[in-house]
Amino acid sequence: MNFQKSSYWILILTLLVSTLSLTTPVQAQAVDPNTTLVIWCPAAVTLPTPNRNGCTNAYASLNDLWTALGTAEPALAGTIWIGKNFVNSPGNGNQTFDGLTLTTMKDFPLKFNGGWNGLGKSALSTTTPSTFDGTALTVQNWTGSVTVLNIRAKNAASTGCNVTAAVCVGTAGKIKLDRVQVVGSSLAGAYLDNTTSVSSPPGSVTVTNSMFLRNGSEGLQIKTNGAVTIKNVTSGQNVAEGVTVANNFDATASTVAITNSFFVGNVEEGLKVIANGTVTLTRVEAQLNQGVGVKVDNTSGAANMLMQGTNTFLGNGSDGLYVATNGSVTAQDLIAYDNGGYGVFIDNGSFALTAKGVTISGSGMFKGNVYYGLSVFSRGPITASNLTAMSNDSGGLFLRTLAPVNVQAVTLTNLKVNLNTDFGIYVSTDGKVILNCGTAYGNTTTGLYVRNFAGTGPAVALKLQGFRSYLNGTDEDLAGTPVARTACP
Repeated sequence: MNFQKSSYWILILTLLVSTLSLTTPVQAQAVDPNTTLVIWCPAAVTLPTPNRNGCTNAYASLNDLWTALGTAEPALAGTIWIGKNFVNSPGNGNQTFDGLTLTTMKDFPLKFNGGWNGLGKSALSTTTPSTFDGTALTVQNWTGSVTVLNIRAKNAASTGCNVTAAVCVGTAGKIKLDRVQVVGSSLAGAYLDNTTSVSSPPGSVTVTNSMFLRNGSEGLQIKTNGAVTIKNVTSGQNVAEGVTVANNFDATASTVAITNSFFVGNVEEGLKVIANGTVTLTRVEAQLNQGVGVKVDNTSGAANMLMQGTNTFLGNGSDGLYVATNGSVTAQDLIAYDNGGYGVFIDNGSFALTAKGVTISGSGMFKGNVYYGLSVFSRGPITASNLTAMSNDSGGLFLRTLAPVNVQAVTLTNLKVNLNTDFGIYVSTDGKVILNCGTAYGNTTTGLYVRNFAGTGPAVALKLQGFRSYLNGTDEDLAGTPVARTACP
């Protein structure tokens, strides 16, 4: 492992330790027994009180609460309040709320309020989650919405779920997880499935402020026909993918939005998304995953791909970012270093039926990747600015577009494409090409290579406006493409 990658790991481990708040207490503190209880109340009740306002008694175990609910079967939306110092240990077994048994309750929303500050309190602690230690939490065969807040599940080895996951939710309603931690399970971390939703639009899935670490399969797996929102999520060192999202089970073009999330050190992809609708990545980081850092495929629909803020892909075993889409691609501030495949690979040419373009703005950095730093295949115009591609093994920029002859097909501004093995800039198009204000130098084979799309002859026109190619193996190989040279505009 080189020094740069070692530095990544130091930063990553520091972040994970900080996020988990792994501290050693100076001395044990007495636990308030009121904070170790569980109680069910109607959803409208904000101050849980045993045997009042429709609430059950308060119990020391979820087993006892489950027995009471199985007897009463309340026919209304409810909340299970779980004390912040509650621990469901192996002696209590896995906890399974199954709609095949709770046949009345299953049709109503169910919420788990972990981190409850206890009897006489209505607030939840966001820093002290309720714990499932060596056990799993399951809600399945449900119809109503399911919400899980402030739960930590660690070291689960078995589950009552139809799918082997430490936290498992299967329902036809909406699913929401907030401040959920799943750590060290020999199973998958969390499995969320509401593909049976019959509402219009289909039930959504939202996961926020959560963490999935060192699990025996995927960290988090989502299956839905509805919109997916993932925000402030870390998934790392899982034996399969960090996070997988699939919302392409019917024709609904539901969106996927992933924000401020971190995927690190997973055995397969860091993040894998298969969707019908528009996918948006905002300030996403994927580091040191053994497969692709982030893989997105929404070719089953006609929606777009958006990348906002700075998205970073470092040291992954295959491509840093792989995008396959039928729609347009808009990105800014892409950073891809030291990936084992392409730094960034974007394809909206193989699958699209119409001419959708690719636009990259902000400040793109592509360095030290095994293949090209940036590879784009499109049916529409490719427009990029402020790109730096250096020291990539196969080349800097590899750009191909099926845009027709009469179209401004490739526009590149403020480029630094230097010291790459093989090509600096490779452009393949039948349309017009403009390079504004940049350099290609020190590339082993060719600084600037331009061809028609078939690769057999010239493009229709090339403007070099303040662009220089020098100190390359061959500075320019243009196959007779007509060139107009001017100063930088």
